[in-house]
Amino acid sequence: MARFHLVGANSRTSIIGLDRQLGTTNYLIGNKPSQWHTGVSLYSKVAHKDVYPGVDVTYYGTQGHLEYDFRLAPGTNARTIR
Repeated sequence: MARFHLVGANSRTSIIGLDRQLGTTNYLIGNKPSQWHTGVSLYSKVAHKDVYPGVDVTYYGTQGHLEYDFRLAPGTNARTIR
């Protein structure tokens, strides 16, 4: 399986769920109910803002494969992406 890595990217990006889906899911991992997560919203896309200055990336699935789109602010050089 290939790994995807953005070299030198901002590791403290804002993460935003896009295209909220119907329903929720629960993560009941481990035996400590205080660490369980219930009623978690589902999204079809996830965006990371400012992975590089002026560059956002959105991840989504298509036919079982992970895809992504980069969005560049006006005047941002695409060579910023590594």
